[in-house]
Amino acid sequence: MAITFSTYVFSFLVFLTTPRIAAAHANGDSKRVARLAAVGLWLAAIAGTVVVVGLNLAKVPIVQALRPPEPEVARYAVEYITAKSPGILAVMLGFVASGTYRGVKDTRTPLIAAAGAFVMQLVLTPLFIIGFDWGVWGAGMAATLSLWLSTCVLIGLMFKHKLLHLSDVLQPPKLHEVVPYLWKGLVLALRMVVTYGMVLSSSTLCIRTGAASQAAFEIMRQVWIITSQFYESLNVATQAMVAGLLGRGDTTSAMEVLQRALQLAFVTGLIFGLPLYLARGPVVGFFTRDTAVAALGVSCLPIVAGYMPLDAAASVVDGGLIAAGQTNSLSVIQMAGAVLQYIALAWIVAQGRVDLFSIWFVLKLSTVARLAGGAWVHFASSRSVYRRPPKVAPQAGNAGGQ
Repeated sequence: MAITFSTYVFSFLVFLTTPRIAAAHANGDSKRVARLAAVGLWLAAIAGTVVVVGLNLAKVPIVQALRPPEPEVARYAVEYITAKSPGILAVMLGFVASGTYRGVKDTRTPLIAAAGAFVMQLVLTPLFIIGFDWGVWGAGMAATLSLWLSTCVLIGLMFKHKLLHLSDVLQPPKLHEVVPYLWKGLVLALRMVVTYGMVLSSSTLCIRTGAASQAAFEIMRQVWIITSQFYESLNVATQAMVAGLLGRGDTTSAMEVLQRALQLAFVTGLIFGLPLYLARGPVVGFFTRDTAVAALGVSCLPIVAGYMPLDAAASVVDGGLIAAGQTNSLSVIQMAGAVLQYIALAWIVAQGRVDLFSIWFVLKLSTVARLAGGAWVHFASSRSVYRRPPKVAPQAGNAGGQ
């Protein structure tokens, strides 16, 4: 959990990199693309190093604070943090590299690198755990080496494709190059902390309602994470296409692409949500044979399936905000949604109505807030980047052809 939280908080690096790279690429400024990529990598390297060192220095107190039930669990947790924490630096560098590729509309290269890392981890994990008898430490090291493989491939290809120059990498960033990242990054990091805290609070409440409820909560969370990957690609595609159009000042085409992406996202959510609802029994049965857990999962999984069209649309709306460089608006919307969630969670606790369905209903308030707030910024607010007059004439067939 500590490692997941550490990487999750700094995922803003990809959000801040994409629109900057896209704008420079759209204007044909390859030197600026390389410089922005180098600055991002410098920030990622510094932040990642600090986090890795800090996590290793504090790993024992962190594990003790979580109150593991047995000493063996604590020992395994410390071993895992020791082996897995160096991968945090690779993840942060990978965030910047992925943002750079998205900015130049290359979503294939990060996918190939991630697939290679996945295959490597599949091979190394049983080898380290069973073959070398390294246990938990081996599992963590397999993940770390896989992450570094992916990151090294991405950065190496950046040099090859002239997206990164050695001269820029060797030159530390100046203060004026760093300040925009620091301010927006701080706001985005706060948003990550608040969002992650809501999931932890919900999980804690489920634990208090019993083992069956907690197990069902984890099943639903895993199903939601797996299914969300199907339409998360729309978020990435929206960032890549829209950021380039906005970089050229073609707001008309950018608006058309955003609207079409929203329509596609809603339909995609329906396509995946309906089968999930109809097959909820077998889906839950795949994770557990416990009748109590299965009954809770089957009764509550429809809320995950039913919200999938809205989840998909909210993901595209988020991508539109990131592409427009409106990450502060994104953070404010999600933190406002989190405040509503905390209020709703406190209310159901006060009313004694804590159960799995009500907890997931509260979690899904975030989806509603993201979709409503993002749609208002894009289509109704005077601050909308997409409603501004275009600086260039829209290219014929541009929106439809991308």
